[in-house]
Amino acid sequence: MAVMSTWLCHLGSPMLLLLVNDIFQDLLDAYVVVYLDDIIAFSKSEEEHVTHVSTVLSRLRANNLVAKKSKCLFHGSSVEYLGYVVSSEGLNIDQAKFQKILNWPPPRNLKALQYLLGPANFYRRFIKNYSKKISSLTSFLNKDSCFPLNEEAL
Repeated sequence: MAVMSTWLCHLGSPMLLLLVNDIFQDLLDAYVVVYLDDIIAFSKSEEEHVTHVSTVLSRLRANNLVAKKSKCLFHGSSVEYLGYVVSSEGLNIDQAKFQKILNWPPPRNLKALQYLLGPANFYRRFIKNYSKKISSLTSFLNKDSCFPLNEEAL
């Protein structure tokens, strides 16, 4: 992960995105993925990874950017990224975040239901028959619906 110089922080995310994308343009999707100041280098082998990480760090240094050691993970087999766990097996649910959704208290009003459905919808691709399973809750989003006031209805 890159740590921005003070002047770069004031540029705002559109300028930061342009700068970082420009720095890594030829490496994007070859072995680098960038989202704002989060940078992932992925490789097929340990030897290749050493070269990739070295290239990323060199380019940061050449552009007066540094990687904050406490925010870096080097040579990991998986990484938490944008709410997912990314590994050689692909994209998976971040179990800690998903557990928070499972432990969410039952919604007592429309606003609480909306707060629950936001994070739940984020992981919908991982839940078989998600729409069917959640249909009893989404029916309360209808403007003409009355929200249940007891546990049985939830």
